[in-house]
Amino acid sequence: MLKNNDYIKKVYRKFSKFIEIAAIREQEYFILDAKYTNEFNIKVKELLKEIELEGKNNVEVSVIFDTKGDIVLIDGGIIGKYIANCYNYSIGNYYKEDSLNRIVREVINGSDKAQDDFIRISYAVIYNTIGSLYKEIKCKKEILRQYKNKFGFYNNQYEDEVLIVLSLLILEDISKYITIKPEAFLSCIQHIKDKKNVTN
Repeated sequence: MLKNNDYIKKVYRKFSKFIEIAAIREQEYFILDAKYTNEFNIKVKELLKEIELEGKNNVEVSVIFDTKGDIVLIDGGIIGKYIANCYNYSIGNYYKEDSLNRIVREVINGSDKAQDDFIRISYAVIYNTIGSLYKEIKCKKEILRQYKNKFGFYNNQYEDEVLIVLSLLILEDISKYITIKPEAFLSCIQHIKDKKNVTN
């Protein structure tokens, strides 16, 4: 399956919409199957209750639970929206600014350090968000190997390597979309390796 990156070339009025689409596409491409955390199961049930209370029965939300009340199947759009909302909130909180679009504009026109910081912070937010979402991810092994090679992790065995690669795929999309200098992305990868080498 070839990866279609056309969504990176489109113009989105809101940067959070781009995050949502990138998260949906990268997960569709990378994940075969997944188990979700209790925390995410609870949040989805709350969301469904809210939709029901608001009487928005025409809103199409596809979630299937098993007999224990755990998510078995969920529409990728819900996950994309969840990641985008968490990203929007966390980045806004970090920069103490309500408008994600304004933050991104300042980063694009900012110094090399501003771009480096933004990429590292974005990685941490995406990694932590995805980590709070999935208890287990099954992915296509050949795609995992391909991206471990691309990102320079081919000699490393990390227990969270699936999480790292998925986060980096979304982060790479962000870098390309807002045309951040490639060095910022590479510096972030090196930072991840350095931190892993210290903890291992």
